[in-house]
Amino acid sequence: EKTDIWSLGITAIELAEMHPPHWQITPPVRALFLIPSAPAPRLKEAGKRWGKPFCSFVEKCVEKDPAKRASAQALLGHAFVADVPPP
Repeated sequence: EKTDIWSLGITAIELAEMHPPHWQITPPVRALFLIPSAPAPRLKEAGKRWGKPFCSFVEKCVEKDPAKRASAQALLGHAFVADVPPP
């Protein structure tokens, strides 16, 4: 479950920035070895381009420590998700 949350955060970053974290590293397989030792990925223009709820949501998803990473249930109550009006 916690790896799915990580993937959700990475996907959110990729959709927002049009590139996944570490996309510029070549060969791409090298990025796999950097992920465990590098800091958690963050949105590049967090304070300027993206709102606080979205930035906070992404940060909770990409917490490196799985024990501290938000659960799916917790994220459903996050302002980024919970404040969306129904269709």
